[in-house]
Amino acid sequence: MKAEIKKSILNKIKKPIMIVSLPVAHVGNVALNALAEQLNAQPIGKLFVDKLPIVFVRKNKAEFPVVRFYHKKIKKENFLFVLGEYQPKEESVFPLCSFIISLFKKLKGKRIIILDGVKTAKEKEGKGMLYISKEKLNIDAKKVETIGPLFGPTAVLLQMADEAKIEILILLTQVQDLKNINISDVKSNVILLNNMLHLNINLEQFDAQVKKLKKSIKASKIEGKIIPVKQYRDYIG
Repeated sequence: MKAEIKKSILNKIKKPIMIVSLPVAHVGNVALNALAEQLNAQPIGKLFVDKLPIVFVRKNKAEFPVVRFYHKKIKKENFLFVLGEYQPKEESVFPLCSFIISLFKKLKGKRIIILDGVKTAKEKEGKGMLYISKEKLNIDAKKVETIGPLFGPTAVLLQMADEAKIEILILLTQVQDLKNINISDVKSNVILLNNMLHLNINLEQFDAQVKKLKKSIKASKIEGKIIPVKQYRDYIG
């Protein structure tokens, strides 16, 4: 695992709220990606986790998939976005999550927020937002005590944060198909974060952005540039 992060910028980030979404093509990942772009968040580095025979072609440049870090300061609040471009290998999950927790502790972060999706059991079940947190939150989401089991980075980050006594919130969007991204689901994530964190997002501009991202992800999956999420599609993480 190799990190390339701008220390000159990192050293200026004090007590950030860290927002994480690692699984590719999940609704939370698309939402956070578009959010970082809408806020014009500054890229501050990347983490090479796995060596895989996959590349992304951007502006005539081939790049291996990485975990990217972005920073944005809104008024006096620092936000650190952590975005994964692929589903990490199982053996890489613990080192990756350890790195994220260590970085959070080094910066004396306030809270970790994880965006993810959960597949509903039945086709006719109502959609909505669920959340996992020890604290009582006044947000437009339903608290869940039992949803398990949890898998992947979301599960490991939750456990590591709990052991380190770090305040953590997991926001889960209920979807009927994790493979296909619904624009309204993405917007629900953004509206919730916008209201909760006072991000002052222009939602009209955001709509066009999300549609563009969804089209890009769909094209990449067709061309085989993104690793598909594991066979168990109803898992969280």
